[in-house]
Amino acid sequence: MRYLGQVVDYFRTTHSWNSYDNAAATVYAAVHYGVEENNGYWDGIGILLGDGDGSFLGYTTTNDFIAHEFTHAVTEHTANLDYFNQAGGLNESFSDIFAI
Repeated sequence: MRYLGQVVDYFRTTHSWNSYDNAAATVYAAVHYGVEENNGYWDGIGILLGDGDGSFLGYTTTNDFIAHEFTHAVTEHTANLDYFNQAGGLNESFSDIFAI
């Protein structure tokens, strides 16, 4: 995960936030996860990124994608928004905003 450290450093230096839980939790990540997995996600324990059939090739090397998934972890440990209805929309929006 080329940019994971950069994303964690951004949260620490810009927002005084230490890891996703503000308690220095170890950040786990897996690349090439699953079979033909064309997406990435935060699963409550770590960031999982597949590479599927190659149609999503390159996303594991973009800091905006990593920041989006990492922000799902931060949101879980701060606002704990359920990923459902309006709360799910807010959860997704926060991840999009921090990805930018």
